[in-house]
Amino acid sequence: MKRFLCFSILILSSCTVSMNFQQKEIAVVDEIENAEYWISSGNPEGKDLIFIFPDNLDSIDWETNTLLTSLKKENYKIVIPQLIGKKESLQTLLDSRSRRIKTVNNLYNQLINNREIDSLANVVLIGFGEGAYLLPYLANYIPRVENFFMINAGLGSPLSEMQYLISEGDNSFLNTPKMRYFGMDDLDELKRTIREVHTYGEFDIRLGNKTNYYWKEFYTYPTDPDLAHISTRGNIILSKGYPFMSKTLKAELNLINGSNPLTKLNITEIEGKGDFRIKEEIELLTNYILNNIN
Repeated sequence: MKRFLCFSILILSSCTVSMNFQQKEIAVVDEIENAEYWISSGNPEGKDLIFIFPDNLDSIDWETNTLLTSLKKENYKIVIPQLIGKKESLQTLLDSRSRRIKTVNNLYNQLINNREIDSLANVVLIGFGEGAYLLPYLANYIPRVENFFMINAGLGSPLSEMQYLISEGDNSFLNTPKMRYFGMDDLDELKRTIREVHTYGEFDIRLGNKTNYYWKEFYTYPTDPDLAHISTRGNIILSKGYPFMSKTLKAELNLINGSNPLTKLNITEIEGKGDFRIKEEIELLTNYILNNIN
């Protein structure tokens, strides 16, 4: 039987987890503060680990989450890294693609060195929204990755997806909790601030509550080059009613589907709006992942 180490990379700003988890910290090189993480209890010789980075805005109830409970029953170990920085100001300044990748790498190595996970386990990556944009890079970088699940993410970046929607004249995404959380629910202001992201200093905050560096780094490193070099199985899962899914995104995904003969990439649509607090949506997603993880 194959042993799996299952990373679920989510990008969540903060989360509360019970279900027999322990809260710990990892020292991240050159950082001001350590990164906290949650790890499920259990034997490291199992086939289990799931990383979960909090998503902005978190759309999952982790305390009653069907996906977590189902994966625990299957003996996967679950690890949930938090964003670096206990203070809100530091969370903003330390929030970037490269820092998250460094945190994952350091945490993976620390867990092996501490014998909290099995170094011979194969790895499955699961990422939601922002976190999903990290997966193609991590699938090429972390040893023994065998499968990954990108959920509601495309070939570009969070910034480019908004630009696609604006160019298509589809502004329905503005009326969402996520955009209100970012303070970006006015179309004209959004167009202006997107331009300012590219012209102002990197650590100015022009778009929502994220630095320009945050937006531009994701924008500079889109997912498609890494997807082109992956030699493993992979899944891109799109919620049919997800408001950030543009026509351009779907067309691009159809073009890459099957373009890399080394990658068995499945692109799947499921019912729902990508709000996994809804029981029916998280159950559909859980069933798909459990049926395709091995």
